Amino acid sequence: MQSQKILLLLVNYFNEEETKSFIEEQVLKQTEKRLDIVIAINGCNNPEILSELEKLHRNLFIFYCGSNIGYLPGAAFGLRNYLSMVTGEPEYVIISNSDMEIPDPDFFRNLIEISDPGKYDILGPDIQSSLFHQHQNPYIPERISIIKMKILGFLTSGTWLYNLFLLYYHAKTWMIALLKVKGKPPASFRNVYGIHGSFMVFRNTFFLKGGSFDSPLTLFGEEIFIAELALEKNMTVIFESSLKIIHHEHSTTRVFKSRKSVQQLHSTYLTLLKRRIVADKLQAQRSS
Repeated sequence: MQSQKILLLLVNYFNEEETKSFIEEQVLKQTEKRLDIVIAINGCNNPEILSELEKLHRNLFIFYCGSNIGYLPGAAFGLRNYLSMVTGEPEYVIISNSDMEIPDPDFFRNLIEISDPGKYDILGPDIQSSLFHQHQNPYIPERISIIKMKILGFLTSGTWLYNLFLLYYHAKTWMIALLKVKGKPPASFRNVYGIHGSFMVFRNTFFLKGGSFDSPLTLFGEEIFIAELALEKNMTVIFESSLKIIHHEHSTTRVFKSRKSVQQLHSTYLTLLKRRIVADKLQAQRSS
């Protein structure tokens, strides 16, 4: 518990070249060496790419999920297998996309230095989108309302409807970027509701307070799931603007969604809505 070790969790889904590049060019060049890396494989075209990397680095572990079990469940699978193989637990567990750039070689070292005991359970850095030139954190500053969740459920009820919404949303975002209207990130250590799922930092207190990555959601919605879990367990979620990351979003795959993806989104929002209604009822009963 006192080792200050960091565990970085990556979920690979047919993007092993990108995963390998991220590890070699961004992670292994960090000055902080108290770092273990876990790759949970949901799908893989060329496993040799990652197995060769594992042979070169003794602090890298690869676990095959067997099928595409999803983002958070994949991270949970990787974490369970890692803990069964090592002695002790990491002080920090980070779930990250592989399309991230970490400009500061002291990023992880700075993360440890600013992490005062009791300051937070979950942290989101300043993530800047290379596609839209906007700050992606705090992702959801305030708790999302039931009405908004119902609207999201409605917008994902049809593929054409959701993609029409995406067309409006991205056109608006691109226009803001074109006009170079860049959002200014709020001050450091601002308490927030939810952080962006592309890079999430969890202190060991997250698990000690009953937190878990085990989720009924296979794809999408991890930000709201984690945010609601943190709220339920009385955890502190913060945004730290001094820690900076660049998110190289894939413009060809994120603008519009396939029918299958929209159906998955719809199912996700309905599940989150049902859980939220139950949580609110339980809170009302405790308060009465």
